[in-house]
Amino acid sequence: MNQSVEAKAREVIERAYGRLGGAPTGQQLREAAEWLCTLARSSAWESPEYREASANEELVYELAASPGGGPALYLVSDGVSVSSRPHRHDTWAVIVGIRGYEVNYLYRQQPGSQNAVARSSQIEVGPLSVLVLHEQDIHSTEVRGSGPTFHLHLYGRTLHALPSFSSRCYPLAGEV
Repeated sequence: MNQSVEAKAREVIERAYGRLGGAPTGQQLREAAEWLCTLARSSAWESPEYREASANEELVYELAASPGGGPALYLVSDGVSVSSRPHRHDTWAVIVGIRGYEVNYLYRQQPGSQNAVARSSQIEVGPLSVLVLHEQDIHSTEVRGSGPTFHLHLYGRTLHALPSFSSRCYPLAGEV
């Protein structure tokens, strides 16, 4: 891994581990977004060490993780045409774009329906834009444009400490 990125990623995780334990406040998550924006401005992302995803491919690079499954920082590249189903992370997340564009659709649960969700809003994540998700927020993603994405994802727990992706997914209203 690029030593500059590795050192900066470890610094982000040390800050996150020390300041964002449990359920961080919105202000604390915005501070984490500032740390990620600084890292996102690095020229290290041009390195061939981090391959961009091809069409219909998702690549996840673990940059740094705290001990015991706590906060972890990933570089995610989604290829053109990649999308995800509505899901929650079961932990907080701060996402900052480096390059490429991804639309994040946000959802709310439908009253009286078995876990079905309906779209409530959308946010485009592009270069240096930020998306903060709280533990129970539900979203889906769709890559837009003609190129893949490169985004930094800081999660409150490592990906391998989370329940399976399929167990965290929701049907859209009308699909139940």
